[in-house]
Amino acid sequence: MKNLIKERSSQAVSCAYLKGASYEVGSLRPISEIEELKKDTNTLDTLLTLGLETFSLSTKKPVELAKSSIEKTVDRAGVDRSQIDEVIYATSGYAMSGKPWCPVHYSKELNSLLLSLNLSHCTGMGVSFSQCVNIIAAIELAVGLVESGRKKNVLVFSADCLSPHESRLVDNGISVISDAAASCIVSSEQNNGYFIEAINKNIDWGLLEIDSASDFSTFFKRTAEGISGAVQQLNQSLGRVGSDYEQLLTNSVNLSILRIISRQTKVDVDRIYSKNISRFAHCDCSDILINLADYELEKEGEKSDPVLLLASGPYVWGAMSLVRMC
Repeated sequence: MKNLIKERSSQAVSCAYLKGASYEVGSLRPISEIEELKKDTNTLDTLLTLGLETFSLSTKKPVELAKSSIEKTVDRAGVDRSQIDEVIYATSGYAMSGKPWCPVHYSKELNSLLLSLNLSHCTGMGVSFSQCVNIIAAIELAVGLVESGRKKNVLVFSADCLSPHESRLVDNGISVISDAAASCIVSSEQNNGYFIEAINKNIDWGLLEIDSASDFSTFFKRTAEGISGAVQQLNQSLGRVGSDYEQLLTNSVNLSILRIISRQTKVDVDRIYSKNISRFAHCDCSDILINLADYELEKEGEKSDPVLLLASGPYVWGAMSLVRMC
């Protein structure tokens, strides 16, 4: 694997590394406490059968959860805050709130966060249109900044919380949304974490025109094609197949979805990380980094084959290959 890293490194102007993956959630509550599921016991029973048990409920603002996550990331990555030269905030919060988006509100939230973390020297950027894939898009942006030589250490974080009046059910009742934040640093420094081999995104804007409730078969077919397309294009660029990956880390939706992802990616279902489905259910775009953080703790110090990250949104999909640095 070290030879692979050297080979790919020699083909690029510079390399990017992902380190310090961390997260913060609220208190864990049984999904049976969700008001909509109290009234719909059939959906509740289905979700329990599909592996869900608890969800994260927070009374804090998204940026407050983010602050706790970022502090963990900085410690784990071993990067001095003065050496962080850009921050990227990924969120679907404005899209899920049901209210008109107010950029001034998010700017003020980011401002207060950066001041509290002694990161006021960073400009701050936002990523939002990719929804559940936001974190992949944000990491891709960070990689571009690092590989161009313009930045050395880019802090990437995601944070989303729902207010009490908002629905926690994912469309078609396939999962439950949790409050969470997650973070990592994309760096030019090769000292720990993961080498970022490649990132690929796939999109089908036409899916926005399809009502999944009335035409689920078409929606499902094109979603499956979107997943397989994102991963196939990534694998082709790397000369790889699904069985080459030690683990696939994806959104924590439900166990049935994992079986679909297994078929579309050619990665055995027992190699898909599933431990957080029962704990957190779906944490929007934070899922990927949450699963990476827990997986990394389990495998700390061990050599491993490449790890595949896959994020799926309502019309966009993102895939990323990582190699652990030892």
